[in-house]
Amino acid sequence: MEKFSKLGKKKKVKLKNQLLHDLDYMKIYSRNGWVYVEEPDNICVLPIIIEDNQILVRMEVIPSFQSRDNQDFHLTCISGTIDGEEKPETCLIRELEEEAGIRLKENFEVKFFDVLYKSKSQSSKFHLCVLPIHIYEFTEVKAEGDGSVIEKESKTVKVSVDNIDNLFPSDIVTRLLLEESKKYLDI
Repeated sequence: MEKFSKLGKKKKVKLKNQLLHDLDYMKIYSRNGWVYVEEPDNICVLPIIIEDNQILVRMEVIPSFQSRDNQDFHLTCISGTIDGEEKPETCLIRELEEEAGIRLKENFEVKFFDVLYKSKSQSSKFHLCVLPIHIYEFTEVKAEGDGSVIEKESKTVKVSVDNIDNLFPSDIVTRLLLEESKKYLDI
């Protein structure tokens, strides 16, 4: 077992980030020989409508996925970018309304079950939420989206929880949220 490093206290070295590219939506840095992307954090939510025994998922047009598989739509969770100083809870409430037409009632408490980095090559995080909601805790409004062409082509769909094992999500985060929702639903 000598080939593995031993855990112990190491001297902390202050490393400096070197900005390589500053784009509108992201920055690319170098740090200690490692190149990584900095983007805003995201929220990812899988609503469960308790009385209807349904979950809400997205059938989305995702150009980056299409570039690899040429599929028109991909099964994902409701998600969105946290804008500037916006709190994750506020972003979740906004994205639910934009993408699913769900307007939560005042004082609805949103709880995230985890916050995870996206990948080793990015410094941004996913704020993850399985959101059980009762029909009296929201009103339905028209899902307007964010105004982008992509969101106009995408849609949120209701799926019976009985069919949860028949879903084939397109990304690892949606798969994780589906697994967590199964734990909540005791499936």
